[in-house]
Amino acid sequence: MADCQCLWWWWWCLQLTSRYAHLSSNNMKMRQQSQSPLFHLPRELRDEIYEYYTYETDGYHHYPQALNIGEVRQANGESIDVPLKATCKRISDELKGTALRTNTIHFHPNEKRSDFATRSCALRFQRLIEYVNVTKWRMVLLAAECIDGRILEEVDRAHPDHHFGAVYNCARTDQQLPYRPFKFLQRYYNMEQHSISSHRALQHCLDLASAHPRFTERVAAACGDGLPGDFFTPRATFVSGSHVQVLNWNPSPWYIPSEAELITMESLLVNQEDIERFAKENHDDWLDWKFSACAVAIEAMDRLPPQTFANLRSIVLHEDSVAVSTPESHALGLVPLKRKNTNLRVERRVKGYSAYLSRWGYLTSIKLSKERRDQAMLFFETLLAWMEQTLDLPAKGLPAQTFTLLFEKDGDECVWAQLAVAIRMQEAMNEDYRRRNVPRPPITADERFLSLQFPLPCALPDWLPDLFRNMAEGTAVHIRYEGSLKEASLDDASDLPSHIESAEEWRDVWEKFALAQVQLQLT
Repeated sequence: MADCQCLWWWWWCLQLTSRYAHLSSNNMKMRQQSQSPLFHLPRELRDEIYEYYTYETDGYHHYPQALNIGEVRQANGESIDVPLKATCKRISDELKGTALRTNTIHFHPNEKRSDFATRSCALRFQRLIEYVNVTKWRMVLLAAECIDGRILEEVDRAHPDHHFGAVYNCARTDQQLPYRPFKFLQRYYNMEQHSISSHRALQHCLDLASAHPRFTERVAAACGDGLPGDFFTPRATFVSGSHVQVLNWNPSPWYIPSEAELITMESLLVNQEDIERFAKENHDDWLDWKFSACAVAIEAMDRLPPQTFANLRSIVLHEDSVAVSTPESHALGLVPLKRKNTNLRVERRVKGYSAYLSRWGYLTSIKLSKERRDQAMLFFETLLAWMEQTLDLPAKGLPAQTFTLLFEKDGDECVWAQLAVAIRMQEAMNEDYRRRNVPRPPITADERFLSLQFPLPCALPDWLPDLFRNMAEGTAVHIRYEGSLKEASLDDASDLPSHIESAEEWRDVWEKFALAQVQLQLT
């Protein structure tokens, strides 16, 4: 802060001294103890001065590349300088924690580059996540004799929206047909490999199957450089004998691994040098994969001394880059921190374009990142994944009043308008089946559910219409959109199909709509 501002503060303190001297009964004693006129004021007033003095309009910004993981700076990147702290030890002591309590701390995504690698740690982590999930799917199919109907029912109960049992049965059937190996599972995996519910259901199935006496023997065959290839990769990705480490490797989605942890898992790869091939397949030339702002914040706050962390009041997470490891699920990692600091408030700001790329960039980034367009359903699945994970947070320990998800306006108004049409179709189909008093068709009645998460309008979440209306009216508690949703009315039925009487007709109309291209209006 400039010297003239410091002088102004001293003059202001002197004015307050004379104006509020009657508030302190110990003024004379304080004058004898300190030469600073600041200490002539009651502590309550001094705290107000400290808060005003340390306040930054744009808050403080966390810089992950700094040597100190907890270092924050001004919005322009300059170091924070508080000359008042150098005035005397007493002022320095009284100022402790004020800046963190007064200012919002902003966190941003980070790729975390290492001195030992030419590729970012985020991309290396992404590679390990994908290879481990591929190997675990192999384990599930190889250990089929260890997985009975009871296990599949248990997994489906725990993950009701995932239909794991149906996916597994399709994969097993596909596996036994030599003329079309893995066709169903390939479609499913391409669409669901970045779904947190997919990962959880897969891990749950393996955990339950591990009680079988032959489980370890069966899953061991999933690792080994002599295995024939399948649709996943040209060969097995992990060496023989590494199946236990692969099976037990299940980091939290928001985890940021250390260099040593990455090296340990990479040492088990059949080809440790294939990072360039993996990067090319994941479009790394034009996609800058990073750890999410939420993951960066969790790591930074977890390393803060407890007394320092307790001073935090408000943080903003700027999700404006393509992030690895299902970023929509990362807010769950804030729950333990929230228990330690009940005063903490979190706003997570998501740029829609970055969120879409985080989920689909590996599959469609050429179209999405260069032409700014893609199928409507891909946009819907991304938005609903973020919403669903946020709606689950209160039950997990992150109250709605303390966490806000804000979708920033990002040239994606057309996506929200199309989502409104999808919801109108959802309500129309539900009403049609209610009026005719017939049950809605099961999601898994058609194999297309393997590559289309919502194969019919009625498959959209039941909570979606009410949430959308609340967002449009501005009454949603913890999910908001920066743009206007008022024009995307759910009451306009003019664009809905008429005289539809069968699930097949609904399916045809829905697929034509859901697979149509939506063009983002990015500047």
